[in-house]
Order: sequence, then C-alpha cells, then structure tokens
Amino acid sequence: WQGYSCDKDRLYDTKDCCKDSGWANGIFANCTSSEKTLGFAREDERAFQTHYWTWKKKELGVTLESWSYKSFCVFPSKLSRIIMKQAYEQLGIVVMGQKSPDCRGLTEIELGKLNWELIDLQEFTDDIMEASNNAGAPSVDAMKDRLQSQLEAMGNE
Repeated sequence: WQGYSCDKDRLYDTKDCCKDSGWANGIFANCTSSEKTLGFAREDERAFQTHYWTWKKKELGVTLESWSYKSFCVFPSKLSRIIMKQAYEQLGIVVMGQKSPDCRGLTEIELGKLNWELIDLQEFTDDIMEASNNAGAPSVDAMKDRLQSQLEAMGNE
C-alpha cells in the first residue's frame, strides 16, 4: 500500500494529473508513471484522498505559476481500501491531512484491536449485488421453482 500524489497546472491548464474522472480521455502525457498508476487506482476506486493543497509563485503580486496537489492512499483492491480507511480512523492512525501519507498495513496488535463489527462493508456488498444482478443471476422465485422441480423429480425416481 502506498501513498501517491498528483498535480495540476492551475494557471495555464496545461497539465491535469489529478482529474477526478475520465482518465482514459484526459491528457496525461506529461504525467509521471506514479500519477498514471494513481489515476487508474482512482478509477477502480482503490484510492482515497488524504490531502489537498495549492502552491503559487508570485512576483510583484502577479501569479506566475499556480499548482494544486492531492495526496492519496492506494490499495490493491477496492475492498482493502474500504477496510483500511475505516481501520485507520478507528485506530487513530493519521493519514488524513498528510502530504505524504503513511498508507501502511496494520500490525498484529492493531488487527487485534480492530472492532470488525464497526467496519461498514455496504459499499462492497452493493457492488456484489449489482454484479450479480447484471450477470443475469436467477431470481429467488426462479431458484425456488428449480429446487421444487428437482425435489419432485427425485420423488418420482
């Protein structure tokens, strides 16, 4: 698990590696491989933002350059992102507000302290239910009918 950051040229709009959507459609030829990795992780919902800040270079009160930066924790899967974000909060592990967050795993002791009943997996279960609905899974009634038919067939043997 790793912390990543991205930046955007806010003055001239020549670079936007922090784009919130449509990474494949965005221009990220000037983005680093790390920023591209982050973009794909954000698209897959494997990342959460930890910090946002801006930087401006001024001379005589005139802004010559302006950049915005965002930091993120990136995980190998959406489920690990869901669990770890809540685990960090529950255990008081500070990653929010950090320019370079320590997006580390949990120690054995921390795992023992974690109250799993407080981990909300609704986002993950919603994804599973949506995937099963889109996969053409049979309805409960269809499954009941099939089971009834199989029981009747067994009774006739």
